[in-house]
Amino acid sequence: MRNGLELERFPYLPRPGMREVPRLLAVGRLVEKKGFAHLIDAVAALREAGTPVRAEIVGDGPLHEDLAARIAHHGLGQSVRLLGPRTQEEVRTLLQEADLFVAPFVIAEDGNADGLPTVLLEAMASGIPCIAADVTAVGEVVRTGETGWLIRSGETAPLATAIRDAIAAGSELRRLTDAARELIETEYASEGQAARLRALVEADHPTSSAPTAVPTPRSVLTADGAVPTPRS
Repeated sequence: MRNGLELERFPYLPRPGMREVPRLLAVGRLVEKKGFAHLIDAVAALREAGTPVRAEIVGDGPLHEDLAARIAHHGLGQSVRLLGPRTQEEVRTLLQEADLFVAPFVIAEDGNADGLPTVLLEAMASGIPCIAADVTAVGEVVRTGETGWLIRSGETAPLATAIRDAIAAGSELRRLTDAARELIETEYASEGQAARLRALVEADHPTSSAPTAVPTPRSVLTADGAVPTPRS
């Protein structure tokens, strides 16, 4: 069973083209495993190499001051913004407006790592090109050359390269986002997951009445940013 996504809440809006200065979006708690320090460093490297970009990071958490200091150290006060916590509706709007979704996940020093964050699935469903690092199950959905860019975790250079490649992809972006949306529709739509769950229940209890409705997982937004509801 996979995360169930209510696709009607995330209409597919492929990007007609990127801004002259592309706008990057990242969402999550400001904690080590999200890898946002690498995103800040990648923005600095790109700008130094003559590829200007802007980045917005949604969420709050214990690393807020550290990330703010990193932004200041690179002189990126006009290029990287920490937006703080946002509602689900605000996150959906940001997903529709940004040029690239970036998820530079890392495995934290204590071993903590993301599984398959729901916000990444939401981004793929929304039609925004996605770049993500290869921790845990992320490679199940983000596949370089097929549905986005899967990069090595914990390194800034591959992230900067992927961002540069995405900016230069032009019309190729539409093929990737079409495939990403199709994958989400096929494997993660809540209706399909509910039907699979119902079939499992009926197979396990063939003489009992099938449930009339099966609750489907939904993502929630805490005060710290978008996080998935814990799965049992």
